[in-house]
Amino acid sequence: MGRDRAVLPYPARPLTVAAALAAALLSCSDTAPFRPPGASLAVTVQAYLCSGGCGTPIGPVDTVPQGDTALVRVAVADTTGSSTIALVRPSCAIGVTILGGTTQHTLPAAPTCPDSGISVEVGSVPYLRNVVWIVNGSFAPGDYTLRGDIVVDPPVTGRRPVHVR
Repeated sequence: MGRDRAVLPYPARPLTVAAALAAALLSCSDTAPFRPPGASLAVTVQAYLCSGGCGTPIGPVDTVPQGDTALVRVAVADTTGSSTIALVRPSCAIGVTILGGTTQHTLPAAPTCPDSGISVEVGSVPYLRNVVWIVNGSFAPGDYTLRGDIVVDPPVTGRRPVHVR
């Protein structure tokens, strides 16, 4: 077979103990702890009552009446005060999952685009996403959890309990 597949002209030498020790010391020399990408992102989910339309919602609230309309706001912020790039789902894809009851619901109820991602810069001023929740008869009175699912990478979610009455 010859040397037609060789990348370097000579084979690698074995790593010496001194070289391994030096590499280990250099890799641990930073005083700042390791923070994985997206560790500073926070996702919050809040529900607001829509009174006469969702243009001026009331809230945030922890209880929504059955048969009413609520605005669910998902906010993504960088808690360190700097900014980072996050991959988020577009507004036409599922952004909120409603956990509880006998059926799992999503907002929007019928996504109009495939699950994909768009890059956004997230800083100390939150990136906001609003979705409308029609609290119809399929939501029996009881406790539910709103889970904000808009961030794809890094995978960060936020949860908020809400009561339907």
